[in-house]
Amino acid sequence: MSLFCANALAAEPPPAGGEADIAGLKNRLAEDFAGSPPDAAATDELLAGLDAQGNWPDLGPPGSDGKKRLDHFRRVERLATAYYHTTDAARGKILAAAIQRALTHWLAQEAPIAPNWARQIGVPKSLARTALLFEDQLSPLQLEQVLKILRTCVRPDGTLDYAGFTATGANLMDEVEIQVVANCLTGDAAAITRYVQMAEVEIKPGRPESIQVDWSFHQHGPQLYSGGYGAGLIRDATALAVALRGTPFAFSPESVDTLTQFLLQGFAFQSRGRNLDYLTTGRQIARPNLGNPSNGVRAALRSAAAIDSLHRSELESFADRLGGKADPGSTPAGNRLYWMSDYMTHQRPGFYASARMSSRRIQGYETGNDENERGYHLGDGAMALMVTGDEYQDIFPLWDWRHVPGVSNVVNPSVPFPRHMWGRGAQGFSDFAGGVSDGLVGVAAMELRRGGLQARKAWFFLPDSVVCLGNDILPDDTALPVVTTIDQRWADGPVIVNSSPDPLAKGETHAFTSPEWIHHAGVTFLFPDGGDVKVRTETRAAPW
Repeated sequence: MSLFCANALAAEPPPAGGEADIAGLKNRLAEDFAGSPPDAAATDELLAGLDAQGNWPDLGPPGSDGKKRLDHFRRVERLATAYYHTTDAARGKILAAAIQRALTHWLAQEAPIAPNWARQIGVPKSLARTALLFEDQLSPLQLEQVLKILRTCVRPDGTLDYAGFTATGANLMDEVEIQVVANCLTGDAAAITRYVQMAEVEIKPGRPESIQVDWSFHQHGPQLYSGGYGAGLIRDATALAVALRGTPFAFSPESVDTLTQFLLQGFAFQSRGRNLDYLTTGRQIARPNLGNPSNGVRAALRSAAAIDSLHRSELESFADRLGGKADPGSTPAGNRLYWMSDYMTHQRPGFYASARMSSRRIQGYETGNDENERGYHLGDGAMALMVTGDEYQDIFPLWDWRHVPGVSNVVNPSVPFPRHMWGRGAQGFSDFAGGVSDGLVGVAAMELRRGGLQARKAWFFLPDSVVCLGNDILPDDTALPVVTTIDQRWADGPVIVNSSPDPLAKGETHAFTSPEWIHHAGVTFLFPDGGDVKVRTETRAAPW
């Protein structure tokens, strides 16, 4: 009888966690959210700009605009961070009074209509962090108002919602963080456990919109998004794993290993030096400082190294490369086919190369929120070719988007680029796209049927070179020119052609018939079958 009772007890779920566990979790989360002390001068500027009613006049009245509401609560979060770090009692009182003013009026306002991210994630996430950092000063009414906003994304049955759909991928991870904080504030250990389990289910490879079984990442449908939403998910998931470590809520060893492998088998082979491959960043390619996603991965590497001693050395080496502290060529050599995403990468000591394809299975790109409206060709066989990793850093406002590196396409400037909101309709029109890899070298190929062009393209990724082939390149309208763009990057030193010892003059278009080779920035482009080639180096200016 006693043996039966022991078995029955063993089948029960483990304790959800007591007050001490929740207190410890809150402390870890607060330390992570607060980070380093903010700049004192910037904090003083925020304090000086806040009026007696708790508004920053440059943002307008509290209910006027969803974006302004988000900006307001982000500023409050910065003040709460300063309050958390201060050891000066007098300054602490000043900060507390300012935060109280900035919260009181705005918490009582109904949220205006706003984009889904700002309403369901942006404002609640910033407010959750503020509440945790400022918890000792919140009144019961303020806490009640805060919790109402934090639960904006929670359906009556507890499911997490985003834009009317069940939340997935990086959006779900954001909302899990918000709910973990909300239930830390109320002391609901069972709810914390439930939301942590949601996170663990979501990061398990094979979900439609999250980490894929080949270690690529999808969001907004079957769309490669490792360097965009994937970077956000890995940053938040590893930070949560660190905060949960040693508590009854902790991630399982299997979940920790998944996060580590996503970093080492995914991002490590999709980056060069300080930067992620631009082909993985989705519509974030249209944002200034594309290196920001790599900052999220660096933060994830630090977190993962803290909880995975087995792979700590590899994680720290990768972090050094992303931080510019190690030679880009120190990346482990290898070739990876991400078959779930029609994408291949190739790491060598001297260079990095990749090709991104699309098929009926995979969306090639997306527009949304007025971003990436010229990215139509990013899934049409686009390539990244890097030595240092900085070749494309922040170049994209200057690009001629009808000449995406690696792409063969019809050039017709009179026709605007189609816009595929959130990737809908951006699939290729052929089933044939994919490749094969033995881990060191690989072959990728696709049949392109898109944008008024049919073509067959292939890439052979070899130890010291990449061979790019095109065949049966046929436009629907034979009166329109078809161009294959070899590269479009920052100029870095002279451009040399085999036919002349002198560098090509800048500011001129140089046309060649069947050149043997062209050399620029450590890369030599060979033309064994000849062809008409144009080269131009120039200075351009453009706003983001």
